[in-house]
Amino acid sequence: MATGSSFIFEKYTKLDKTEEQIKRIKGGLRFKSEDIEKLIIDSGVIDSKYTIEMFNSDLKKVIRKFSSSGKYPKGSKFVDIEGFEVLIHQIAESKKSDYKTILEILNSVTDPIAVTNDKKLDQ
Repeated sequence: MATGSSFIFEKYTKLDKTEEQIKRIKGGLRFKSEDIEKLIIDSGVIDSKYTIEMFNSDLKKVIRKFSSSGKYPKGSKFVDIEGFEVLIHQIAESKKSDYKTILEILNSVTDPIAVTNDKKLDQ
């Protein structure tokens, strides 16, 4: 199921982690809600028609759905690859857009490693 969003998910959840650290993560990689929010803002998904409040509502819906099914513990502040995929579909629906367009917007964000390195060079 998680094909279109896998690249984005892995790019951001593996950031600043070694391969050894990734192997030791129990339950697989997870995307923290604050990191997803930053990606959504930086990519330009948030606009006059789709606000940060709408995004937060969509994120809560997805987390609540997975928590009620027992996949995520109550009070979770993360999504796994499957939850991220569902979130992108939810954003597309709320934004009255389509899944592919949202993926294109998210993929247009500059490589996070390059951004981090640029900030270090500026200091």
